[in-house]
Amino acid sequence: MKLNPELHANALYFSPTMRHVRPGDRFVSTISFYNDKKDKADAADLWIQFDPRFIEPEWIDAAPLEKVAAAPPEMKVWGEQGFIRIKAAITGPLIEAVNPLATIHWRALAEVPSTRIELTAPPGESVSLLAKGKNIIPAGLAGSNARVDMLVRVALPAPETPGLRLVDDARRMLPAPPLEPGRRLRLAIVAPEREIPPGGVATADVVLLNPEREAFDDLKLRIRFDPQAVEVLDADEDNYITGGTNIFDGDFHEAFPFTSLGENRVDPAHGVISYRMGSTSGPMECGSGVVARIVYRMKRQSGWTAFWFERDDPLAPAPATDVAADGRSLLGPTRAIAAQALHGVQIPVGVGAAAGS
Repeated sequence: MKLNPELHANALYFSPTMRHVRPGDRFVSTISFYNDKKDKADAADLWIQFDPRFIEPEWIDAAPLEKVAAAPPEMKVWGEQGFIRIKAAITGPLIEAVNPLATIHWRALAEVPSTRIELTAPPGESVSLLAKGKNIIPAGLAGSNARVDMLVRVALPAPETPGLRLVDDARRMLPAPPLEPGRRLRLAIVAPEREIPPGGVATADVVLLNPEREAFDDLKLRIRFDPQAVEVLDADEDNYITGGTNIFDGDFHEAFPFTSLGENRVDPAHGVISYRMGSTSGPMECGSGVVARIVYRMKRQSGWTAFWFERDDPLAPAPATDVAADGRSLLGPTRAIAAQALHGVQIPVGVGAAAGS
């Protein structure tokens, strides 16, 4: 989003302001406060309206607001009515030009040419940032830029390759990322909570869990799989890297705007996925979210298969899987501590299930 330099007023806005996703995809929207007047807000009452027929919120990361709040923010979702409320008493300053407040993690449900995520309250309530009892966010009148909504398009594009066709055929709703106790940064692979039939195609998401929004400039993933059990399929529409066989990251560039493009490569013979991205301008602050998606075909006839992180590469001295800032690992100072921050996944094979179910 580019703020109007002639605005000269405070504003609440979503970033990004527009998103194109597919049914089943996850995406994020961040609410930020543009504080042109340098007002010192002491309370927040944020209402978000959405259409529950087409999108649904999965979880809310209010860590930025929590850092300046007197107590953990109150958060409530009315799924059927299509409202979210985030409320907090603020003790810390929100005096930067742009102040992120919260990130909402969404899932697209059904195709629609466009649907809005709006900073709109139900009758009798109001969207507000208060300073000494005064709402410092003007009402969203026609032509006003004080509240900027987000426009979401949910549509299935016409696949151009067999790999992308299988992405669309196989995409299923994935469970929410595992939120274990604690606030440390970690990596997880999240797969559908169902059996995959022999020959069936499915997806697994590689998720960065970063509740404290720790800044990093280097992300390295080495993911292993049994090549006798699964075949990883090429999926590279809008990817950072499209050469060879890739895992999919085209939908996740808004959340992770990498500028150093290192590697996205699948080695099917040895069962290795190598992925490396980073920032050329120093550590960047990103929240939790899906980094990439693995699309695979099940080759096993029964039992289980798995995707797991390999912390060390036997042929390299540096860690093969890491999230780092200025050369310092954010997963942990030792191999044992870092291993506790890496969560793989086991996937059951359903012999009786129909392929593609």
